[in-house]
Amino acid sequence: MISMAGYLRETGWSGRVNLLPYHHIAIHKYEKLGMDYGMKNIRPPSAAEVEQAAKIFRERGFVVSIGG
Repeated sequence: MISMAGYLRETGWSGRVNLLPYHHIAIHKYEKLGMDYGMKNIRPPSAAEVEQAAKIFRERGFVVSIGG
């Protein structure tokens, strides 16, 4: 996240940063279709981890929205 925030700062980006945390909502759709959900072993970030990511961007002057 630090690298991404730095990159955005270098490019002069001044828009809002939207953090969209990963989730498992789609897993049931895949199961119903008989398909393997390739990301089932990926752990969604905790609320604290998402807030830490937001903090990185905010400290660099960005307006941050979590979840869209």
